[in-house]
Amino acid sequence: KTAEEERLAKEAAEAAEAAGKAAEERLALEAVEAAKKAEEERVAKEADEAAEAARKAEEERLALEAFEAAKKADEDSLAKEAAEAAEAARKAEDERLALETGEAAKKAEEERLSQEAAHAAEAARKSEEERLALEAAEAAKKAEEERLANAATEEADAERKEEEECSVLVVVEAAKTAEEERLAKEAAEAVEAASKAEEECSALEADEAAKKAEEERLAKEADEAAEAARKAEE
Repeated sequence: KTAEEERLAKEAAEAAEAAGKAAEERLALEAVEAAKKAEEERVAKEADEAAEAARKAEEERLALEAFEAAKKADEDSLAKEAAEAAEAARKAEDERLALETGEAAKKAEEERLSQEAAHAAEAARKSEEERLALEAAEAAKKAEEERLANAATEEADAERKEEEECSVLVVVEAAKTAEEERLAKEAAEAVEAASKAEEECSALEADEAAKKAEEERLAKEADEAAEAARKAEE
């Protein structure tokens, strides 16, 4: 890192010295050229040269700032890489120690688990025998209870079906009687409505006939009066 910083500093100094020499030579040449021209051209050129110098100075400043930023970024990158390398080495060492410790603990744990497994297997065998005996007794008891419950359910279902059949017959008979009464009532209402409609139709037809006869009579009288008036006029 120190060697890189010294190299970068040396390059920066050389670049600054070269820039200074180039600026001196350029200014000397511009002074000789300016002396050859008239006073008006000199004043105008000096103004232009001042603006150009300011622009170049700004460019040099920006270039120097970019160089400094690049230098700093390079230094930060090197520092970050060194830190990452140190962290990776530490993690590798931690993993190695953890692996060694884990192997020893693993063997001790395997032996302990093997003994516990043997004891647990014996206890499980005894517990399984007791459980199977208990389950057999429970299954026999449950089967008997289910048989009794099924018998009671079948008897209750038979009684319920018989009651439902009786209820259905009663409901059907009642529905049949209600339907017959409804049909008889609708037939009577239809006959009554037809009779009323017939009476209304007959009355309407009589009114229409009387109206038409009256219109024909009036038309005939009008025709006769017109004829009489025509003859009287003649």
